[in-house]
Amino acid sequence: MGLAIQTRYGGGFNELSGRVTILAPGAPCLLCRGTVDPITARDEDLRRRQPDEYERRKLEAYVRGSGNPSPAVVTFTTETAIMAINELLQGLTGYRGGDGWTWNRTRRFDLLSDHRPGAIQNPDCPICLDTGYWGRGDIEPFLDRIG
Repeated sequence: MGLAIQTRYGGGFNELSGRVTILAPGAPCLLCRGTVDPITARDEDLRRRQPDEYERRKLEAYVRGSGNPSPAVVTFTTETAIMAINELLQGLTGYRGGDGWTWNRTRRFDLLSDHRPGAIQNPDCPICLDTGYWGRGDIEPFLDRIG
């Protein structure tokens, strides 16, 4: 699940969306989908584990700077969580029918629209190729590649 809030200068939003992605064997991983950026993941891990080093690298332009926080709003985080629960219920009960499970759903709250962005598995993806990663969840280092 993820929530993206990006305000527009002068008011309004460039983006106000929630995303739910189902990960299962044979489905494209978050790297293939472009949901996880390894550089951003590295920078976020550095900020969490070594904040002084992160700030030093940020000053030298070796990491992408933050400094523009977009606050999460409880109504949108709640709706994103409900989207995820609905996908879980679909997987368990099939209440939407056989084709009702959506592997990736993005809801634009500001535009009142849902999208089902597709993704193709990268045949060279190290995460998708190695079944030893399937179902492991969080591992250290992140994605077994960031450190």
